[in-house]
Amino acid sequence: MKKLHLAALAITSATAFAQMPVPLLDTPPAIDLAVWRAAAPSLQAALECKTKITPKIAALRPLLKKNERDQWEMFPPEAFTVFGLPVEVVVIYIDRDAEMGHSYTSIIMSKSLAEVRTAARINPKIDGRNTKIGSLGAAQPRGPESVELTCTVAGKWQD
Repeated sequence: MKKLHLAALAITSATAFAQMPVPLLDTPPAIDLAVWRAAAPSLQAALECKTKITPKIAALRPLLKKNERDQWEMFPPEAFTVFGLPVEVVVIYIDRDAEMGHSYTSIIMSKSLAEVRTAARINPKIDGRNTKIGSLGAAQPRGPESVELTCTVAGKWQD
């Protein structure tokens, strides 16, 4: 039941901070542990808004196979943290045309919004902070049972 709830959160999480395509309707396949372990450091750096995800990162290629939506939902097969917080679901959106930009979202179930903001050093008055690659924000778009921490990397096209 928990996995179904997390899948429902993952389905719509990428739209919280950026305009995204129609989300996946099926639960993503299980991730091979060796593949996850190779990719985890790069994913963590992107989710913490430290580095962009690019095709040059070989460890991420098995997780980010080309699809029509440019969006991937992942359930970490082992404990995984961002800013020391336990992550239940990872949602990556990469606009292949670089017009809309990218978003990297961690869905955190066991911490409050205040705890996530503190760990990620997000000022609650402005509800975000700028980083060298984009902006980091935290929100609860689906209620108090989860917090979405999203790194948004601007694209070429901006309002």
